[in-house]
Amino acid sequence: MERAPGRPDNDTGGVRPSGAGQRWRPAWVKVGRDFVTRRYILTGAPGSGKTSILQALQRRGYDVVPEAATTVIIEEQAAGIGRPWEQPEFIDKIVNLQRRRAGDHSGAGIQIFDRSPVCTLALSLHLGYQVSAELSAEIGRITRQRVYQRHVFFVRDLGFIESTPVRRISYEESLKFERGTHRDIPGVGLRAGVRAESQG
Repeated sequence: MERAPGRPDNDTGGVRPSGAGQRWRPAWVKVGRDFVTRRYILTGAPGSGKTSILQALQRRGYDVVPEAATTVIIEEQAAGIGRPWEQPEFIDKIVNLQRRRAGDHSGAGIQIFDRSPVCTLALSLHLGYQVSAELSAEIGRITRQRVYQRHVFFVRDLGFIESTPVRRISYEESLKFERGTHRDIPGVGLRAGVRAESQG
């Protein structure tokens, strides 16, 4: 395993997972003749500080894939739909945007995803929807193809939540959603074993 040419070996060039026995891995890795992609999921309760963490990682040069649900909500509200999460097509719009964004970030190296289709599954169940064919197919695809690295980074809740036009959820409901995400991750072959702390 080698570092790609032109990538300095410094503190911004790799990820140091927490936990005994886990090795540091370079941001750009070579296996045999090929440079490969490592896709990591960062998730957690709404309002837990994920965005701040991802912005810091992006400043350090990591390829960060933004959350799809927030974009869908903003676009729908701009179109005059005040509560888009109550629309039956809401979940499938998130799934489709997640798939497009993953395709737009196809280069080799480490990629950090702000949530994933597994989180969308937890959201769908949290909102009381049946799992759509679109979402079911995407969950099947990422499971079969092992799209994401097995270890998922969870950001702990801050003990409170700030409401915004996009985030209209109580602290208690945010914890329920976090538990749902934690519950669904093992079902697709992932491990919720790495937890991150946000400083707010």
